[in-house]
Amino acid sequence: MTWSRLVLASARTTRGLTLLTALVVAVTTALVTMLPALTDRASRDWLGESLRRAPVMGRSVLVTLPTGIGAGFPGGDPAAPFARVATSVQRLWGPETSQLYGPVRPMAATNDAQPLAPTPQGVVRSGQLVLTPAFESRVRWTAGRAPRPSAERHVLPPAPATEDLSVQTAGPGLPDPATLPPETIPTLEVGLSTVAADSWGTKVGERWTMPAASGTATRLHLLVSGIYEPTDPRDDLWQWMPQLAGISLIEEGGANGGVQPAVGLVLSPDVHQQVVAISALSNTVNYSWTWRVDDRRVRPADLPALTSGLARVASAPSEVTDGAVSVRSTLSGTLSSWRDGVRATRLVDGTVTTGLLVLAAALAVLLARLRTERRRRDDDLLRSRGASMSRLGLLAALDVSMPVVLGAALGWGVAALTTQSVLPPWWALGLAAAAVLAHVGATVLGARDRGRGQRGGRLARVGAASRLAPVLALVALAVLAVITVRQRPAEPTTPRDDLITAGRAAQLSTGDITPDPLVQAVPALVAVVVGLLLLALVRAASSVAARIVDRRPRGRSWLGLTQAARAGGASRLPLVALTVAAALAVLTSTLGHTLVQARELQTWREVGADAQVTGSRLDASVVDAVRRKPGVQAVAALGETSGQLLSDSTGADARAQVAVRVGSVQEVASVRAGTPIAVHEASTSTATPTSTFTATSTATSTSTSPQGDGVTLVVGRDRPVLHQPGLRIEINRRSAPVRTVVVDESLQDTTTQLIALAPRDQVERLTGSPVPTTTLLVRATPVASASLVAEARTLSPLVEQAVDRTTVAARAADQPLSRHVLLVVLLTSLAAALLAALAAYALTAATAAARRQLLARARVLGMPARDRHTVVLVQVLPPALAAVVTGLATGLGLPWLLPRLVDLAPFAGGEAYPRLVPSWPTVAAIAIGLSVLVSAVVALDLRSATRLSLTRHLRAGDQ
Repeated sequence: MTWSRLVLASARTTRGLTLLTALVVAVTTALVTMLPALTDRASRDWLGESLRRAPVMGRSVLVTLPTGIGAGFPGGDPAAPFARVATSVQRLWGPETSQLYGPVRPMAATNDAQPLAPTPQGVVRSGQLVLTPAFESRVRWTAGRAPRPSAERHVLPPAPATEDLSVQTAGPGLPDPATLPPETIPTLEVGLSTVAADSWGTKVGERWTMPAASGTATRLHLLVSGIYEPTDPRDDLWQWMPQLAGISLIEEGGANGGVQPAVGLVLSPDVHQQVVAISALSNTVNYSWTWRVDDRRVRPADLPALTSGLARVASAPSEVTDGAVSVRSTLSGTLSSWRDGVRATRLVDGTVTTGLLVLAAALAVLLARLRTERRRRDDDLLRSRGASMSRLGLLAALDVSMPVVLGAALGWGVAALTTQSVLPPWWALGLAAAAVLAHVGATVLGARDRGRGQRGGRLARVGAASRLAPVLALVALAVLAVITVRQRPAEPTTPRDDLITAGRAAQLSTGDITPDPLVQAVPALVAVVVGLLLLALVRAASSVAARIVDRRPRGRSWLGLTQAARAGGASRLPLVALTVAAALAVLTSTLGHTLVQARELQTWREVGADAQVTGSRLDASVVDAVRRKPGVQAVAALGETSGQLLSDSTGADARAQVAVRVGSVQEVASVRAGTPIAVHEASTSTATPTSTFTATSTATSTSTSPQGDGVTLVVGRDRPVLHQPGLRIEINRRSAPVRTVVVDESLQDTTTQLIALAPRDQVERLTGSPVPTTTLLVRATPVASASLVAEARTLSPLVEQAVDRTTVAARAADQPLSRHVLLVVLLTSLAAALLAALAAYALTAATAAARRQLLARARVLGMPARDRHTVVLVQVLPPALAAVVTGLATGLGLPWLLPRLVDLAPFAGGEAYPRLVPSWPTVAAIAIGLSVLVSAVVALDLRSATRLSLTRHLRAGDQ
């Protein structure tokens, strides 16, 4: 007989099993080939989005000179002091790194904001001079014109005589001070933002004076030449210098310091030489250069060049200028967050891939053994006619190679079309080769065992202890792996300090984004071990149940239980596959549900309500206008200030910085009622002893304001300082004892700072001044929230930002890594369902031949049809349902067993390693789906058993 006839005959006999093998290879190839490409694409998109969404310091590099050093720059060109440092920095970067940044943005500004005069009685106004060539192209002048050099000059008063004997003011060789001409300074034209001008009522042509520097008698004369508004409020310039876009609150030093409102006063770049010529002013000017990373150019492969160039500048600051420069950036923190997100995503992909490979391997081996059993008579006939083992293996390879290769090609093509890219074919080739080798090995081993004439094959020749040895070794390996993963420390965090020194230059790397292979393998390993233990339990339970039923009269299920207890190796693998499939489906659904829940919680914490309106000052009329809008149900008006929590203790836990939200707790509670950040009842009533503790303050307050009742605080996080004796709060250098503290996690926001909510009357009594409202938390319908955001700037010119939670949630859902993880969950669920269906089919197919022979003999002996149905149900259905239940329990137990399995915080937000919470409706759906699937397959097998031809059985016996 020719090879072609042998192959065709073999293919006709086993075509169903071969096609199932090809289907397994196609599904597995498509997923394991597709996921790395999708991850790389999501990583690239996530890098660009991380740079766009990062704070200005997290996507830029700031190089600054020490104050006053720029006064010595030569040349009359206004760009001369800027060009020198910029050229030096870019030379240190090199062309490979320089192309990753956008154009340099130079700036010169005075150190501090100085008080302006004249101002209304009792009002403090201050200004900070700013000079940058990058300004003119980013604004639109709404009144007046851009500042220009002025020919108007003012005579400075003579400097006061010094009493310092070390300073020689007269003598031989020194000019007579009386003969020197008086020093004159020019009038400086300045530009002012529309927000500041509207708030202060400033018009074009107004004149101000301000000290050139703190402690000097030199006064600068300023003329408001124009009023501007930004063309793009999102431009980095307004984040670097928020004073240029509006009024900022700046902490001022000195005994009488505090929070002062300040604005940026823009100068013309052409007056640079005039500014540095003013001796009292030149030493207060500092220079800075800003480079923003171009998120459209940077790719993950460019990150080593990016960080190495930054490290070179930080390691050699003296090569930039004659004096040292400081380099500041939190770019390393942004890249670290990106790295953590990519590593977590790849960990999810690796865990899913490992589980799918284990599941596919079990099915491939099972289908190979089923094919060997189906080809048993033909292979024995070929062996009897002199065919060698190698010829049987070659026949098996030729039989399955074509469908398997086509299945691998189909899976590779689906992956390529899905990712729209050319993918490496190594996974397809490897999986196809593995499937072919599985069939060849099963054929050769099966023929060899039958040739030796020993019943039960190779495993029957070893004792029970030897059969248990591999299982026990696998259990020990799983236990050791789980212990190792649980005891591993968390990933170290990247320092968030923005100052990059030479000593920290070595830390500027993106780190390794390859996840730990052990962590990826542990879930699949645990599922396999649980499946193997389930096999032993099923066999033992079936054996015990068979003995019990055998002692009862008319025990119909005895035969089925006996068959389940004697199940061979071919019927064991489907139970392991079902266990792994159920565990994989539950685990991935838990990851997806936790991601969605954590992302939703973060959007609530970011916005604080259905909508949020912020501004430099929101008057009562604005609050009333928001309350009257249709669809608005509640409004909470909050002010904001900073302070310190102090105690009588010493050490690191004796004090803590706190951001104080000033307003009504009841209003906040009404706005957040029924949301994931609902305020606890204890926050509105400090009488609850379980959530409230009283600070035992015995210190005398330094505040001059009435403080007999103290201050009540509702804080978002518990801190050690809250439990120290003598707890008090200090705001604007005034302190008062803290009467009561309530810890309510609902007040946490997306930062790690300590947030405290305090009643407005208590804080204003402490500070002695009113606290302006800067934030409105609004509870409203989705339509009203969107309308409020669209019309917010028409309420007041001081409104800076308005957001609604729906928009923020949509933006978070569109995040590349989040989309990728949810796509992985969906694809894995579909693949697990398909492979579980194949495992359920294989569960009945593995024992179908032997069971039909048994039922035929039982029918000959007179067993009723009802009892034969019971045999089928008892043999197949209980083990299959037990595998489903065990897989569900394994999937639910893995997050508890491995609490640091995967960190979803980099792209979901919140604390590191959020607790993985399953979605019980999804778990119930998986349980019902797998149970229905198994029951349907058993029903089909039962139907096939009822159609058994007794005549065919008797003829087979005669042969």
